[in-house]
Amino acid sequence: DTSIAREVQREMRAVEELQRAEEKQDAPLAKKVVGKLLQEVDPRSDAPAPKDTTGEEYGGKLMQTLNQHRSATDKDGTDEETYCKQRQAIYNHFFRMPVAAAGAADDDS
Repeated sequence: DTSIAREVQREMRAVEELQRAEEKQDAPLAKKVVGKLLQEVDPRSDAPAPKDTTGEEYGGKLMQTLNQHRSATDKDGTDEETYCKQRQAIYNHFFRMPVAAAGAADDDS
């Protein structure tokens, strides 16, 4: 219904005027707050990002386990079905264990 379009425009102008008046009142406080935020310096901003090696260690442990498994099954002459089931169990173990717990599991052995 476009019959009220003029009325809507008039009311929207009134609302916009009210918003501008509110923004004008809030402007000094907003500038003060933003100015303080920009002045505060977080020492972490200048420092280089810490290197996260957790994922590398976790992946390294997985690869080490897989290589050990392959060596052991090559020596034993394990059949392909058993090999695949064992391999699946190894993957399941590593992918279900959270990364943080991987380090704790290494300490237990």
